[in-house]
Amino acid sequence: MRIVGLILAEISYVEGIGIGVMIFIFGLIVVIANIWMIWQRKRDLAISLRTKGQVMELVGRSGHKGRTIYAPRVAFQTAQNQMVYFVSPNASSPSPYRAGNIVEVYYNPQNPNKAGLVHDSVGNFLGFLYLTLGILMMLGGAMGAIIAALFQMGLISFK
Repeated sequence: MRIVGLILAEISYVEGIGIGVMIFIFGLIVVIANIWMIWQRKRDLAISLRTKGQVMELVGRSGHKGRTIYAPRVAFQTAQNQMVYFVSPNASSPSPYRAGNIVEVYYNPQNPNKAGLVHDSVGNFLGFLYLTLGILMMLGGAMGAIIAALFQMGLISFK
């Protein structure tokens, strides 16, 4: 507790409230962006057709710290017998996909090139991770602002 008191003594309580509010707002933006992406995906799934596709290959690209990450390149046939190929925007290392895997694909019947994987474990995990981090930032920012305000009002102290 003494360390926290020393850190808080270096900044004014008003600055502490401001920092807490900024962290809260940033967390709120992350949460809203995630909710918007989830809503958009649900909307895309609702207007899309589903079919089976096949992973043709794994496409490598540079990821974090220069590591190679892999995304599946998928082929599928539309209801109008048009062959469509797309690369999933979600990549990982190692990839949960292998060439030859059969996957469930959704696509926009008006624009079949707008397609994705129905069960995209990488995208689902990242969405959950960012949503959780956003909520934690909101909670931490709110708690920090409240604690700084309580210190400023003299309701709590480290003395």
